[in-house]
Amino acid sequence: MHMKKILFIILMIFSLSTLFSQVEEGTKLFPTRLSVSSTDSTITLKWRASGNGEAGYVIYRYTEAITPENFGEAEKISTLTGDVTTFEDFPQAKDVPYFYAVLALNEYGDESEIFIPFGNINLYGVSVLYVQSADEALVKIDGLTAVEENGTATLKFRAEPEGREILIYRNTAPILNSADLLEAILIDRISSGMGEYIDTPISGVDYYYALIGSRAFKKGEFSFIPGENSTLSPLILPTTDDSIYSVDADFSLRSRPLPYLSSGTVYQNRGISAIIEKKPFVPLENEMQANIDKLLAGLTIPDNPDLEPVILSKDLDENAPGWDPRLSAILSGDFISGNYEKALSLLLSYQKLPANREMEYRIHYYLGQVYFFLEDYENALVEFIFAEENFFIESKPWMDRLFKVSDLIES
Repeated sequence: MHMKKILFIILMIFSLSTLFSQVEEGTKLFPTRLSVSSTDSTITLKWRASGNGEAGYVIYRYTEAITPENFGEAEKISTLTGDVTTFEDFPQAKDVPYFYAVLALNEYGDESEIFIPFGNINLYGVSVLYVQSADEALVKIDGLTAVEENGTATLKFRAEPEGREILIYRNTAPILNSADLLEAILIDRISSGMGEYIDTPISGVDYYYALIGSRAFKKGEFSFIPGENSTLSPLILPTTDDSIYSVDADFSLRSRPLPYLSSGTVYQNRGISAIIEKKPFVPLENEMQANIDKLLAGLTIPDNPDLEPVILSKDLDENAPGWDPRLSAILSGDFISGNYEKALSLLLSYQKLPANREMEYRIHYYLGQVYFFLEDYENALVEFIFAEENFFIESKPWMDRLFKVSDLIES
């Protein structure tokens, strides 16, 4: 550990000295926080713009760490516009360490030849296991079918090569073009080698499916062909007493000592109302009820203050892990301004984009707030039920208010 700290300090000193020796304040542009990672056949570069007005970027590649001395030997492999901060490379030699430099372009098209370790160059080489072109890396999908098996929707397909990520979309209408994805739900991400996927949607509804390779989705280079990567005939699961999708039906939505309220079955789908099935009411035993009455006797319940829209700290700080400028724009715009109809539309569209599980919980949290302010309390409750798995403390005040609203409506 001691040696690692020493090495880190040396690298930081080297980085700072390199920076000061190359940069005159106000005259140079350079991206920062370059990360370089590899998969089986690709190397992905990600960086952050300095915010000083870069007009574009130029990517260089070499088999040694790129410095001002060997820069002339590096290969220029791509020129990008200023709004792009990622790049995917497909080297044509395996087991060779590769090093990269991302140089900024000014408004005149001039390159800022600055080489900052951990800023816009990498000091540790990365390699690929095998060689493949960008076109070959796009997963090919065909033979998609969706059939009912044992009360579930079973999707079967063929996809090659293996080891690629596939996005699965579901909709209540055929998915025939990219516009249809706005109404569809991204239900999962799987490996292309699976060949089969089991879905458990609500019964009695027409469902259509489509599969897309995640790389093709990111590049916008995909199309839907019924029978190959989308279904044209609807799949309807038979309706039975227990055919509603169940989500942890045995935990209570109320904290003790309030009466037990099962989360029952909760289901969320675009265009379909949420369903919450409560267990039959069971009265408390006399002794328990007396104890509860004793605990609550004499307590005064303060009036609940008005709830205001809340933005999580990680969505306010652009340096926070997982910060997304697209989501931040929605939250700092229509959401915080109270334009909830527009915010709802934007959040639902944003929800269609591929995201990790933590981001999905965040979107549920914001959708719950929007539905609450739109007085759509049923959907608000469902969203907070999903969100509380990762944001329990943040969701609890909203759920407490929703239960209070529910009691007032029922009375």
